Amino acid sequence: MAIWFRVPLLGCAAIVAAACAHSQRAPTSELGTGERVPARAAIIAATEGEARLLRGRKPILIKVDPATVGSHHLFVGSERVPPGDSLGRHQHLHEEEMLYLHRGVLDVTLAGRTSRAEEGAVVFIPEATHIAARNPGPDTAEIVYVFNEPAFALCMRAFSSPAGQPYTEPSPDSGNAVRVACHMRDPSATNNASPRR
Repeated sequence: MAIWFRVPLLGCAAIVAAACAHSQRAPTSELGTGERVPARAAIIAATEGEARLLRGRKPILIKVDPATVGSHHLFVGSERVPPGDSLGRHQHLHEEEMLYLHRGVLDVTLAGRTSRAEEGAVVFIPEATHIAARNPGPDTAEIVYVFNEPAFALCMRAFSSPAGQPYTEPSPDSGNAVRVACHMRDPSATNNASPRR
């Protein structure tokens, strides 16, 4: 298995710390049950996290969110983007996002303008900005994504399954309700489409 973080991540860690620093809320988090869970400090290795299959096919790791470490302010995940694969056009209505391209190359479209991002690049996506990305190949790209609020974790869990378990697409009504709760808009989504990532 590949080591995801072979380069120093001090810069990435500083960005994550800065995203948290301005928050005035107490260090606790709410799960879907309304239960308050204390946030816990953690060092999460490159291969650690909650392993899931997005839409039943794409492996992702959920690393930081209310359910994994009790985060009330961040959502952090990672995934591999094979050659030719893409993150479909979408937007996050109330969250800022940062993508750290650990390895590989992505053609990233932000607000209608496409640019190439190479290994080590940080892509900043302001709230409500349309984003899409495609791996032009030939190697698998590895990305880490960070959100300033953990709402997107709802989408990532609703439209994925735990590794090794079959995936069941949510009903159209349930899928739409999740998109509203996680503040995501997918312009190509129909009533029964899941987030395009």
